[in-house]
Amino acid sequence: MTNRRAVVAAGITTAAAMVVAGLAGAPASANAVRSADDTVAPTWQGRGQVALQPEGRWVLDRIPIRGSTRFTPSAIRPGTSASDPRDDGILNIDTNVSRVAKVARNGTNALDFPGWNDRNPRDGEVHADKSSVRIPHRKYFNPAGRSQFEVSIYVRPDDSKTSQLSDDASPNIVQKGLVTDNAQWKIAMRKDMSVVCSYKGVVDGEPSQRSFDSNQTFLKPNANYRIACGWTPTVLSLTIMKIRHDGSQNVQIFDAATDPYASPMSGIANTENVWVGKKPNSTGADNAFAGAIDQLTISRSVT
Repeated sequence: MTNRRAVVAAGITTAAAMVVAGLAGAPASANAVRSADDTVAPTWQGRGQVALQPEGRWVLDRIPIRGSTRFTPSAIRPGTSASDPRDDGILNIDTNVSRVAKVARNGTNALDFPGWNDRNPRDGEVHADKSSVRIPHRKYFNPAGRSQFEVSIYVRPDDSKTSQLSDDASPNIVQKGLVTDNAQWKIAMRKDMSVVCSYKGVVDGEPSQRSFDSNQTFLKPNANYRIACGWTPTVLSLTIMKIRHDGSQNVQIFDAATDPYASPMSGIANTENVWVGKKPNSTGADNAFAGAIDQLTISRSVT
């Protein structure tokens, strides 16, 4: 069946057939990408898929300061000094991001992003960079040259004032590149609190955007989730796990993949930074996520 909700996020168009039979723990497509996140084991495994290895991971549990820079440390390639920050995520010196209770089950704390709640009452705009984390571009944060790729992140959304967002709002949770670029990947949440996973690359010699959403599965305010957005040249996959802190079992609320596309996608490589919490350099409230974010992981296959 055709995804009737695909053309919602600004600039995104897609024409993939979707398989949403993975709801509530039902089997996902055999083409689903295996997760490399070691904090929550995946409940599905794709036939013939190889395990992914983490290329970047940020626990997002604190904001130390180094010299005049606020940052959140990389768990894989942490910086050693102000002159050698490596993969550490950078925050604005007057950031309004703060530390709150954990989202991930094995975590300690998370970072809270005010997002649309930080809008100026006079003009409705949010600060361009105070509600975000900027992770420096690295080529290993791109899918290009690899057969599989996945971005996973933990979130606890805040729905306060969502009524003020436009109907087609898609607050950005994490992204690398813009929809106007030739290459991009992104996880976003709509006003109705459904989730969108999208990749942009080259298909049949032309720039093309592919998007997969959680359909009628919606996040709930102040609940904890792990979102995984996976890519292969012909398949996108999306998994949402509800994380419980009361000792009971986590619940997979969405797990599905697209039917294979006829033409493979390649060329997903850009030199843009990874942005967490909002669209870079944007003052639009529609592009800013409000809520806690925890444990971002970027993973690729070896080949």
